[in-house]
Amino acid sequence: MLKKQTLFMGTLILLGANVIIKALGFFYRVVLVRLLGAEGVGLTEMIVPVYSFFLVVAGWGIGLAMSRMIAHADEQKDYPLVAEIFSTGKTMLITNSLIVTLLAFLFAPHFITYIAPDTRIYHCFLLLIPSIFIIALSSSYRSFFQGIQQISIIGGGQLTEQFIRTIVGLGFAYFLLPYGLEIAILAVAIGTFFGELGGNLYLWLRFRSITARDYPFANNNAKYSLPLAYHMVKFGTPVTLNRMVSSGILMLQSILIPLCLQKSGFDMPTATAIYGNFAGVAMSLVHLPGVFTTSLTVSIIPGIASVLHQPKALQNRINQALNATMYCTLPGMLVLFCYSKELCDFLFHAPEAAPILTLLSLGGIFMYMQITFSSILQGLGEVQYLLFTMIVNGILLLGGIYWLVPKPWLGIRGAAIAIFVSALASCLLNGWRLITKTSFRPQLWKGILLPLLAILISYLTLETIKGLLLLQHYPLLTVMTLSTIMAMVVYSCLLILGGAVPLPRKK
Repeated sequence: MLKKQTLFMGTLILLGANVIIKALGFFYRVVLVRLLGAEGVGLTEMIVPVYSFFLVVAGWGIGLAMSRMIAHADEQKDYPLVAEIFSTGKTMLITNSLIVTLLAFLFAPHFITYIAPDTRIYHCFLLLIPSIFIIALSSSYRSFFQGIQQISIIGGGQLTEQFIRTIVGLGFAYFLLPYGLEIAILAVAIGTFFGELGGNLYLWLRFRSITARDYPFANNNAKYSLPLAYHMVKFGTPVTLNRMVSSGILMLQSILIPLCLQKSGFDMPTATAIYGNFAGVAMSLVHLPGVFTTSLTVSIIPGIASVLHQPKALQNRINQALNATMYCTLPGMLVLFCYSKELCDFLFHAPEAAPILTLLSLGGIFMYMQITFSSILQGLGEVQYLLFTMIVNGILLLGGIYWLVPKPWLGIRGAAIAIFVSALASCLLNGWRLITKTSFRPQLWKGILLPLLAILISYLTLETIKGLLLLQHYPLLTVMTLSTIMAMVVYSCLLILGGAVPLPRKK
């Protein structure tokens, strides 16, 4: 019988895959910015929220419901029920995604005309629509593997998808660029389609292999179950409303920022380019340290669901997730803060994005903690409360953008401040809910004071070594590498000495 992967092992395996995935994705973004420029990337970033909205509706939270139900049935070794859950969920996802795909094609002209700030994204959006069905189908396989705690297979699918997306997307961007920016951005849609197709094929092959050997799926006798479908819709509807609000916020953000920049005196191409530096450069760098939290998020939902009735184990698992997020995110934010200008210039040839990145790095820890808090609460089934916090978060974010971005002395930096404030509020609200809902108590020393003290000392170390090396006229790349390595060594040693990482004891 297939051996389950523990929360730690599943996270570790997916972490290894995500390091490669993030590296490929980052390489893809860097080359894309250099090929298409800030304006071209700004156009592609305007498509993402509208496209994501359709993906949310197509999925309807069914995948998350499937993974939780499969995890419980698999724990009870009720394999016929596992097959029935999968069959029901897959049928629902296929049907719903086909309907959404058709509606997206029919209403695309209206969406782009009345929602998108720049109509040049229309044809790229049309090419993205077929990917909706493929992603929904892949979701059924990912939910199955997540439920039976085979996280490494999910990582393999993501790796396959990202590799194909990078090769195909950049290849088409290079060949389409001479035909103009509006045609060149079609490469993003083409790369996405073939990437998702390849990832889906990988998951399907692994699914066929595992079910033929370890689960009674081979004869495909599982039937569609109306009670199971009802339960999935009941669970998935609040999740979907949550994600729809999230996608709606991102959609409004992508509309509001360029419009507010225009209000402050920029024309549309310039506003699009500034938005490209914000979303395509600064946000890409801020998301780079998320390689660990992405892995943890996939593992934590079934991990939390499996210990719901074990208060001590639940508290330990929550603390592990939050502490790990803090430990792994702070070093990345430190490097982005100290070398914002150098990274934006060296990687993207966009030094003008540096002030945005500096501000975002200050609030980056709250952006990542917000993701972990949300995953934990999803595992606890608190999807309705998450909807409430999402609405509050959206009001603060959009209100902050509307009020701050038009001010000439702030401009796009106002959007970074709005993100910081909304993420902090979300963390406070979700953290308070976690404390009142469970027996969870945060570890003051290990979870908060120790990592903050360690990152402060690491910051002083980095700046000191940076200053000394610059006085000796070392090349900038050498300065960045050596100072970062020394700061990370100091940070790791302080965490170990402070008891964050338990050392093996002699018996």
